[in-house]
Amino acid sequence: MANKKRIELSKAFDDITGGGEKQKKKEGEGKAKPVIGVALLSAELERLAAIAEELGQSRHAVLQYAVRDFMRRYDAGEKPTVETRTVKVLKVE
Repeated sequence: MANKKRIELSKAFDDITGGGEKQKKKEGEGKAKPVIGVALLSAELERLAAIAEELGQSRHAVLQYAVRDFMRRYDAGEKPTVETRTVKVLKVE
């Protein structure tokens, strides 16, 4: 039963974010996928683990969902605002 729920949620993640089949076609079958790491604070890692457990997904699947969802929204024009600040630093020699 839990495995069925996991498969349904995985499909839902792919449907929402445009992942799954489209992603496989882009990368091609049999090719090595590039691997990246994400540094998280311990509190963020705990929260990620709790979300993954609640959804019956792996942390990896939840991170994939989050990144794909961000890229989908970014491409749709929902971009974060960027602010540039000038900071003075006291240099003691």
